[in-house]
Amino acid sequence: MLDKYCFQINNEEMEIANNYAYLGIKFSATGNFSDYKINSKEKTRRSFFVLRRYLDFSKVPIDVTNKLLDSFLLPILLY
Repeated sequence: MLDKYCFQINNEEMEIANNYAYLGIKFSATGNFSDYKINSKEKTRRSFFVLRRYLDFSKVPIDVTNKLLDSFLLPILLY
């Protein structure tokens, strides 16, 4: 389907790709972000287990736990 299009910049033909990564976000020709969502979720999950390795959540007050999770995991999930 993409073979019928030809894009040029300064008379140089641009390569057409099915996927392209920009600032850590993977774009696809279909506009589907499912790969990015899965990858982001997996990075957050791994980071949670690393955090859990060094911190016993049962000994930390819930408000401190929420603050830690918001500070460490939310930026990974929202990036």
